[in-house]
Amino acid sequence: MIEKVSVVITAHNRKKYLMQAVNSVLNQVNPGVKIEIVVVKNFVDDEIDSLLKEAEAVNIYTDEESFGKKLSIGIDACSGNLICFLDDDDMFSPDKIALVRKIFDEHKSVLFVHNDIHIISEDTKHETVHAGERETLNCKVYSSDRLRGREWGRVLSSRADWYVSCVSMEATFAKSISQILYHSNRSLDKILFLLSTCHGSSISICKNRLTMYRKHESVTGLKTNVEDFRSRKLKFTKESMENIRNAYRDSRRKVNDIPFSFMLLKMEGNLAIYDRYQRVRSFRVMIDEIKHLTRYGGREYVLLSILLFLNILSNDLSLRIFRYTQTRDI
Repeated sequence: MIEKVSVVITAHNRKKYLMQAVNSVLNQVNPGVKIEIVVVKNFVDDEIDSLLKEAEAVNIYTDEESFGKKLSIGIDACSGNLICFLDDDDMFSPDKIALVRKIFDEHKSVLFVHNDIHIISEDTKHETVHAGERETLNCKVYSSDRLRGREWGRVLSSRADWYVSCVSMEATFAKSISQILYHSNRSLDKILFLLSTCHGSSISICKNRLTMYRKHESVTGLKTNVEDFRSRKLKFTKESMENIRNAYRDSRRKVNDIPFSFMLLKMEGNLAIYDRYQRVRSFRVMIDEIKHLTRYGGREYVLLSILLFLNILSNDLSLRIFRYTQTRDI
């Protein structure tokens, strides 16, 4: 049984939303367990630090720049047997901890839970978020060592590898991968998912919207021009691929490599567009994407295959359409 839940909140150079994130945890409705808040940030602020002390939060200052290092430091400081993650500009829905705890209590083999998001604006405040009637839990549990073929396609298309604020993990497992996270700085959400699934553990995908995702320009990059979008995405994708390769290499127990292959193939398709691959190379990547689509399914492979075909004809057109699909939705 889950007796204590730790929530790791990371903040880097941003103070505006931090206490709203903290208050969303403090004001959980009927969580049924003790809650520990661990804040890892790279700044000192007398007012915020005083409020954190009042909230009895573990307040950790660090000079470390990377997200992975902050996440690792936070995990190591946790004393709960379940760890939830939260970015400083996001919030938890009032019943998040109660529902996530229920999943772990009812399914002892689960190490990783990913929940859905509710999009909020820059101006949404914690005080305007009210608890409604208790949601009915809507989740499915998968044993990753038993998934086959298109079952994997459905899991990999569920976006369970997206967004750290949607992730909750069994604490012992989280601590066992802490050092891998410490040496990673890109695509931590994908790495958390990868390390959970490649170990053959059970994971749960929860359709309840338990994380409030704050959509603002610094997150979405909606107002950047096409060339700036390409440049930033190219750098991010290359660094992400390196981080994912390193994380998979350093993982002690690998039951299967399907999630790893999935992530790298998808990123290679993205890279073909961002890096303006020559036609022959784009064609080869497109063929690999189509083979994966045929075996595992997944709507993102349909879109990516179409974009790669367009990339052979016109990189500019493919990039503009890709940018639109990336910035239209979260």
